Amino acid sequence: MQISNDILIGTVPSSLVGVVLDYCQHQQIAPAAHWHGFLQQERLSLQDWRELLDALAQCQPRPALGLEISTYARPAHVGVLAYLSLACSTLGEALQQFRRYHRLAYDCSVPTLAALDHGNLLTVNWAFEAGKPGQLVDEFAIGLFYQLVQQLVAPQRIT
Repeated sequence: MQISNDILIGTVPSSLVGVVLDYCQHQQIAPAAHWHGFLQQERLSLQDWRELLDALAQCQPRPALGLEISTYARPAHVGVLAYLSLACSTLGEALQQFRRYHRLAYDCSVPTLAALDHGNLLTVNWAFEAGKPGQLVDEFAIGLFYQLVQQLVAPQRIT
């Protein structure tokens, strides 16, 4: 995996470290000792978040690792944004909340949401204004978004 050297602007909630710790526990991987200390902070710099994920990738080199880790995300890991979204009565309303309050989960680039194919297809794009954090961070962000949407539409499934 190629590690990006871009300077990153932005933060993530430290509760996302809990997703990584849950993944490590399930995979029976000993997390780095200082990772638990991140939970004591309110937010984690995007730089530290990338370094944490990159360190895990050194122990678990595999394709789509960020997507795999994100499967352990729960609403509690995302906090207020997840609960705001889960309180919505429609997926469209929840996506508007996501767009409006995305910085609660990933305080970096603003997402652009667009419906295509008469509303049957949704695209989500992020600009590069906060830097390019790299494939692993991007995979996790996409997977986190997917996990939240899946929980919003349950018991139906997104395909």
